[in-house]
Amino acid sequence: PGVVRTEGNIQALRAGTWEEATGGMDLENNGETVRFSGRAIVHLMDSTNGSLEWIGGSGKVGVVAELAKFVGFVDEDGRRP
Repeated sequence: PGVVRTEGNIQALRAGTWEEATGGMDLENNGETVRFSGRAIVHLMDSTNGSLEWIGGSGKVGVVAELAKFVGFVDEDGRRP
């Protein structure tokens, strides 16, 4: 996954320590929910949608946002980071 909006990351953002800790990554606009990664796993488990061909088989690294664009799913807030 990319930058994930976990409870700890949101707490760091609210506490004002996020920017220093991450070099200014945009958690609010580009952050993914934990469900976004879960949706990627569900789509990878579905062998009928082409996701296995996209990633090139097991043992490969894939970017969740790129898989979302390829397969056509969004995060729980309707965005695609």
